[in-house]
Amino acid sequence: SFPCAEINALTRNECGNVAGRVRWKESFDGVLGTAARASRNAGGLRQQFERLPDAATIADSDDVRFKHFTRRVLPRLRENPQPGALIFIRDYFDFVRVRNLLTAEDVSFAVTSEYTDPRDAARARSIFADGRKRVLLVTERAHFYFRRRIRGVREVHFYSLPDRAGFYAEMLGFLGAEEKSASSAAAASSTAVFSRLDALQLERVCGSARAKKMLAPDANSTFIFTA
Repeated sequence: SFPCAEINALTRNECGNVAGRVRWKESFDGVLGTAARASRNAGGLRQQFERLPDAATIADSDDVRFKHFTRRVLPRLRENPQPGALIFIRDYFDFVRVRNLLTAEDVSFAVTSEYTDPRDAARARSIFADGRKRVLLVTERAHFYFRRRIRGVREVHFYSLPDRAGFYAEMLGFLGAEEKSASSAAAASSTAVFSRLDALQLERVCGSARAKKMLAPDANSTFIFTA
């Protein structure tokens, strides 16, 4: 239902056709506006995108992303006493890596993945909503299969952008659902990281024209969108 880098590489490098082949390139408008409207914030949502340094090889890209999380996001999670941090992770292997890191760093967190028992997942959402756990890890496949409502979210961190752009808006739709005051709602924010290898996901979330500028060699490393 959407372009995939892995399938593109497979067809380009391993597949042949005596009659040739045609690739259709679609242009996307993005979902930033949809995400802002889906949020419970009264017109104050801050969406921040941070570009990762280019890895030496594709094999090193996962390590670059993990290092960024360790240096930039983990300290904020440890120092911020407020609960309500939702971390969205596209790939299960990345999920395991982040889960093990948070365990080693003694961060208060709960998890809900595609392999989590439904009763355990419901308990994880409940203790996160009550503030008994400060962080909740969510995988894309878990949200794809169950689409559970998550309460108590005050900030969203996208460890990796979702393949399905609609999930970006849905995660931001959880922001501020439990807030009572406009000042508290306005403080909610989201942060997403991306690299040049995330070009397909980025253009579905931010729009093709905007993604092209964000991926330009001379572009800034941080982009902030407000609505």
